[in-house]
Amino acid sequence: MEQNKTILGFSRFEKIMIILIPMILGATIGWFLPTIAKWILKLPFIPLEKLFIFASHSNSFWFSIIAMIIGIGAG
Repeated sequence: MEQNKTILGFSRFEKIMIILIPMILGATIGWFLPTIAKWILKLPFIPLEKLFIFASHSNSFWFSIIAMIIGIGAG
């Protein structure tokens, strides 16, 4: 006797997108973190202001690379 099965779930493409999109967004935010920090410092009230000052003053290439790697890991 053959039974019909219904399989619910994501397709292979959807699974890949669920994994890749947060990683890409994390890498993008990490790469532009010094620029984003400069923009955030213009706001009137900022919690953790010293952290954003540190990020905005570090314009080195390696800081952006490290922030991008952390963003990929967080994604």
